[in-house]
Amino acid sequence: MLTWLPLFQNITEKNHFSKPEKIVHIIPLGFEVDRAVKPFEGKDGFRAHRVLLLSAISASEEQDPIVLQHIKYVNIVRERLESLGIEVHVHHLDLIDLLEVIRKVSSLIHLERMEGNIVYVNMSAAGRLTSIGSTLSGMVQGVKVYYVKADGYSNNLEDMEVHGYSICNNVNVEYLENFNVELPDPRSMMLLVELYRRNMSASEMLVFLHDYRVAGFADYDEYLSREDKIKFYMRLNRGLLNKLEGLGYIRRKKLGREVEVEITDPGRYVACISGMINS
Repeated sequence: MLTWLPLFQNITEKNHFSKPEKIVHIIPLGFEVDRAVKPFEGKDGFRAHRVLLLSAISASEEQDPIVLQHIKYVNIVRERLESLGIEVHVHHLDLIDLLEVIRKVSSLIHLERMEGNIVYVNMSAAGRLTSIGSTLSGMVQGVKVYYVKADGYSNNLEDMEVHGYSICNNVNVEYLENFNVELPDPRSMMLLVELYRRNMSASEMLVFLHDYRVAGFADYDEYLSREDKIKFYMRLNRGLLNKLEGLGYIRRKKLGREVEVEITDPGRYVACISGMINS
């Protein structure tokens, strides 16, 4: 499902005055307990109304010993957080698919911010690839990303059962410094996200932009004169496609009298990190 509305408004202002903002933490979870739970414990712990746990559970692999171990950690973390009065939602996805992690984390951030909520991302409670994806998503979306430092590591089964891989006796959290990433302008991003779903010809893009009443294309009509159509094609090329192609996010292919546009791999990452691809 695609969401276009936030392109044309400040998502941090939506519903800001209609209901109190909530604090939401997104935590991709691997084989950890302390790194997911410890920051919320104690009188000086993090406040959170809701935690979104990202789990790598796959129904087809429930009998796999590694998956069963992961399920155990998900349940432990969930119970510990709920005992602190925190609402917990578990989302299942492939945590070793970098693009999927970026898509899911960015989408969750996007949706929570649409509700006017404050979002944090814990990038330290899962594997390296997942940490990279969640960190990129949090930074590009402009939310606080944090790392929970370990005091030591489990070296026996008993410690693993209680703490997970990492042992955190003293809560030591480090916030990562966000870097600025310049994303395509709203009109270009809207088109790029649609190209994530399907290749389009120039004429199909003009119809798409018209249907969504995008500025500069709302007056397009397939029954316009050839001369007027050429004006819209030039506007599409100069205003949107040239920019996206220059950034390496799309490629154009000549197919007879038409030009087909397809998204590149870098373009897929940018589309996913936009937060507008929910599923």
